[in-house]
Amino acid sequence: MAKDVDPLWSGVSKLFNSKDFSYFTIRCGDREWPAHKAVLCTQSEYSDRVVRAGFKESHENAIELHEDDPNIVQMMLVWLYTGKYGPIWLPDDALPSVGGLNSVELHVPVFEIADKYLLPKLKAIAAARFDYWAHEFWNIKGFAVGIAAVYDLPSDVGAPLRKTVMDVVRLHSSTFLHGTATAAWWFRKTMDETPELGASVAMLMSEKVNELSEQIMKLESRRANR
Repeated sequence: MAKDVDPLWSGVSKLFNSKDFSYFTIRCGDREWPAHKAVLCTQSEYSDRVVRAGFKESHENAIELHEDDPNIVQMMLVWLYTGKYGPIWLPDDALPSVGGLNSVELHVPVFEIADKYLLPKLKAIAAARFDYWAHEFWNIKGFAVGIAAVYDLPSDVGAPLRKTVMDVVRLHSSTFLHGTATAAWWFRKTMDETPELGASVAMLMSEKVNELSEQIMKLESRRANR
């Protein structure tokens, strides 16, 4: 028996990219999407502020997102209208620019745009996906690319993603710092180009040395007490 589809989501999803009942337009780069106040303003505090406060955008019935990646904007809108997360609705030629399907680096700009437009649920999903893919695919170039994007974010915004990065580095520090694989080379290159990452790794290694020293001292103490 087929699983029932939530009738509300089913109805709302039909409005995506539809001009039916739309109240304004979202523009980004050379692309635009018809938008619906009831969908955006009930989920995004940013959209609600724009419309209610009578900002320039609301008078023109358009919101201009000049600084954002159109592909990431589309992912955000698909999530708002359907509750579905991922780049599967993007054209094939757009996938390389967002890192491809199910990649580590894809989730960083989604996390960033969710923070920017006050979408805490989408932000949490992006953080969880980044955590999963970073742990699964730490040994590919995309992990290093994702790290660079994470450390481009303000430290307070990117804190959850930075924690994931350091969790993965703790697990595979020997490979990252001494390995000869391509992924290890990319990690070290990223670390050289990202002072904050280098400082975090240095602190982590210092902690590991201290932990090892404590373990050695405990072993020696046990032997002395025998």
